[in-house]
Formats: sequence, structure tokens, C-alpha cells
Amino acid sequence: MQMQTMFDGKAPFQMKLGFEDFLYSGLVRRQSMVAMCEPEDLIMDHLPPFDWADDEEISEAFAEACEEAVEYQIDKVRMDGKDLAFIRRHLARPDRLRLVQHELLQAV
Repeated sequence: MQMQTMFDGKAPFQMKLGFEDFLYSGLVRRQSMVAMCEPEDLIMDHLPPFDWADDEEISEAFAEACEEAVEYQIDKVRMDGKDLAFIRRHLARPDRLRLVQHELLQAV
């Protein structure tokens, strides 16, 4: 995963870090403690709708979720093949994914 970040108001710089390392980094752990959840749940809670069958959509969705989860302290996130493999192995489990059925509300 590649990302851009800025420390102490200095010029932004590019950084390469595996998604798994990012997920368990101090930055994500702090945000998950504030949200009182696990790092995986923090990322999953910020996912936009996407198609699990499309690698490009998965990459874009998780990149967006990473940026949002850490309140945009990083940006320009790009996932690579290793990141996608980790996501599919560890986060695309049936117990993590649930369908929410929407019911139409009756007009009063």
C-alpha cells in the first residue's frame, strides 16, 4: 500500500507500508481505541459499497476507508496485490460480512 502523509506540518512525503502493517500501526490502533473497536472493524465501518468480485473496486473502497478511518491523516492511498490478498484472506470472511435487509416504511 502506498500513501502520502505529512508529519509536524512539514512537506508531504510518499510512504510504502503493507496494509497489514498499517492496520496494526499505532495510528490505526489509536483511532480504534477512540472508537472502542478493533482495527479491522474501524476500517470495515468506513467502507463504501463495492463489488467483492472486482479487485479495482476493492482497492478503491479500502483505500477510501483507510483515509477516513484515520481522519485523513494520510491520503492518496493505493493498494497492491499483497494488500488485496490480505484483505480477501482476513477481512472478506462470512462472519465479518453481513447483508442488511432494507424494508420500505409504510406511509402514514
